Order: sequence, then structure tokens, then C-alpha cells
Amino acid sequence: MLVLDHHDYVSTATIIFQRLSVLLMDVPLYLSIIHLKRYLNGKYGQVFTRGDLVLILLNPGLILVDNMHFQYNSLMLSILIFSISFAIRKKYLISLFLFCVVLNLKHIYLYYGICFAFYILKNYVFHNAINFLRDHNKNRKRKAEKEISMVLGNDIPQVFKWDLIFMRLFKIFVITFSVFFSSFYPFLRHEFDTQLSAILGRLFPFGRGLTHSYWAPNYWAIHTFVDKVLQVVTGKAGKTGFKTRGVVGDLDEHVILPTVTPLMTAVITLLALTPLIKVLIDTKSPSFLKTKIIFIESIAYAALSSFMFGWHVHEKAILMASIPLCLLASHSLFHAKISFILNIIGTFSLFPLLFTFTENVIKVCMLLTFASFSYHHMKSQHLNFSSFMQWYEKLYLILLIPFYLSIIIFRCLPIYEKLPFLPLLFISVYSAVGIGYVWLSLFFKVLSRFIDFDSSKKEK
Repeated sequence: MLVLDHHDYVSTATIIFQRLSVLLMDVPLYLSIIHLKRYLNGKYGQVFTRGDLVLILLNPGLILVDNMHFQYNSLMLSILIFSISFAIRKKYLISLFLFCVVLNLKHIYLYYGICFAFYILKNYVFHNAINFLRDHNKNRKRKAEKEISMVLGNDIPQVFKWDLIFMRLFKIFVITFSVFFSSFYPFLRHEFDTQLSAILGRLFPFGRGLTHSYWAPNYWAIHTFVDKVLQVVTGKAGKTGFKTRGVVGDLDEHVILPTVTPLMTAVITLLALTPLIKVLIDTKSPSFLKTKIIFIESIAYAALSSFMFGWHVHEKAILMASIPLCLLASHSLFHAKISFILNIIGTFSLFPLLFTFTENVIKVCMLLTFASFSYHHMKSQHLNFSSFMQWYEKLYLILLIPFYLSIIIFRCLPIYEKLPFLPLLFISVYSAVGIGYVWLSLFFKVLSRFIDFDSSKKEK
């Protein structure tokens, strides 16, 4: 069926297999969403609706990347959603196993690692210890210090159950090690050092540039763009000019602004995730629904933070934040708004991946149809959705139409041959502004939860 003898080789049978296999991957995605929906809804309130299901299955960004650009993100997203569903059902070991599987299928799912790690450790490993500390804090307010010390002396060995904690940690280690060992062992049987270094070099491309070849619409796209503008204004052109191909050894050298290193991106990303850690490990006892909403929200925030500040980020990684946010679109006006904005601008940022005339028509029609359906769905779930959207948010989204028309016109001009990268640059920077706005909204939401937790404890 497939003979790899030339770069431009095309096989009809291969194309049919690829298209059908990608379409079939929507089945496990549908099943995973239904699995999660049944537990989130019901007696805990209407959190996820059929409209939200459509927002995911017919998400234009997912269709563009999977069905046209050809990837299997639907399959991996289905495993992720199953993992989320089992986590909130308190099936923590199954959730951990599925997350390890999807992480080995695509290492970029490490974006979510911090959420699953702290959520499982808190609720599975240290659950009894946290309950004891919570009860102790209540008792301390009612009893004298002498009585509290007696209670602590009698109850700590019984409630903490250190043997149970170590046993659960051991189970987590066994599951994690088993999945990773079975995945990497075939590559490491011979020439361990060579194979390991080759694998790590492919998984973590620190030898490549800060920005990918299409400039993922994150903070570093704006940083690099501003540096290029300042170079032109000041006349201090760098060695690389506008070259940002993202290949090995093609590092981005900033001339005016500070040059960014992989370590800097890692530190900034971890700083952005710090409030999230506090929220995930808080020992307060919120309602069931609030706990699960915070967990899903944290997954979206962690992915978006890694997208915004990570090293050599691919533009397709925006799906890792936009799809989880669809799970919360019907929960509140806030989640509906940021989901609406992120899915539209995230899909628009993927347009450069598909550039033929037929693809241009299809992707524009898909985005306009999705935007119309999404807007009416949000209004049906939240009656004041339209008024909740700020005028500058609406203006930013509406300006996408004349902005993209100007890009199309520019490509028809003779100057396009001299500056072919310019349209990609403008799309990336324009999209980065909107995605950055969504990240800031989520950041302040996480920060407000962080502050609320601390203030609630002080009030008590």
C-alpha cells in the first residue's frame, strides 16, 4: 500500500486510510465526552450540554489540524478527557494510567502534568492527612490548647496512616514506571546512551529557535516582533534579520530586547503556574461541583500558560487549551466568554497551515459557521452573554474579517514575493494579542481563587 521512495510520493490507498482513520477517531472522543458529561451533570447541576459537545466534535481548529493537516489529536484528547472523567470520579489510578498513556503518545501533554500530579497526590495519597488537619483546625477553635495537644497526641498516628500513604505512592510509581518502561524499552535495548540522547533531543528541541517556523501566537511572537520593529527604527539590524525557521541551530538572537533562553522560558512558565499549585493543593473543602470545575479550569490554564511562555511552541498546541475550555462553556458567563474568544482566535491562528485556494474557502466558511453557532449557543445558555461581552472584545473579533481580507490582498501584490513571511508574522501577532488576553483573564481568575482561599481562612 505504501512505498517510500520519494518525498512527493502519493498513494490513493494511503490517503483513504488516513482520512478514514482520522474520522474514526471522533468516536472515542464522543464517548469520552459522554462519559464525563454523565458525571458532571445530573444532581450536581447542568454543567455540560449537547451544544458543548458540538463545540468540541465540530471544532474547526480540531478539524483543520486532524482532518486536513492530518494528525490524531482527537484520539489523544479522548484519552485525556477519559482521564479527567476518572479523576473526578475518584478512580485515581485509572486516571493516572490513562494520563501516562496519552503523555507517551504525545509528550506535549506534559503541559497538564502539574494538574494531575497535585490533584492525585492531594485527593488520593494525602486525603486522610488533609482531612485530619482540617478537623484539627476546627477543633482548635473550640478547645483549649491543653486539650488540643492531647487530641493530637492520640490521633496523629491513627489518622495519618503512613503505611497507607507509602502504599499509595508505591502504586503510583508502579503504574507510571510500567507505562514509561513499556513505551521506551524497545528504543533503549541497544546503545542506551545514544538512543536516549536522540529521544530527548527530539522531545525537547532546545537546540532549535525560540519560535517555531510559523510563529505560534504567544508572548514570544510579540517579543520577537517588537524587537524586529525596534531594529528597523534604530537601524540596528541583527545577524538573523527576519529569519526564524525553527530548525536546529537557528536560534533567535534579539538585538534590542533581551535574548531569550530555554531556562528563561522554563522559569517564567513555572512562575505563571505557581498560583495554580496553591489552588490545587488547598485543604479547604469546597462543594463537589466547584472542585471539579477548578480542576478542569486548571487544566486549561496550565496548557495556555505553557503555550504562552514555552520554548519552541507549535501553533497547533492551542487546541490543548481551547478544547478543555469547551467543557466549561455552559458553566458560567466567564467561561463561556473566554471559550468563545479562544476558539475563534485559536482557529484563525491555524489558517497559515492550509494555504491553497480550496482550503482557504473551506477554513473561512468553517470558522464563520462555528462562530455563528457558538455565539447563539452561548446566548441560549446565558441570556446576558451578548451584554457580558465587552465592546473591545467584540471589535477585536469583528476586525478579523477586514484583517484577513487585507492579508489575502497583500499576497496578490508583487511585494509579497520579497516579504513572504510578513502575512504569517501579522497573523501570529494579531492572534497573540487575543490569546494573551484570554490568558490574562484566566490568570486573574486563578489568582482570585488563590486570594479567596487565603482570605476565607483568615475570616474563619
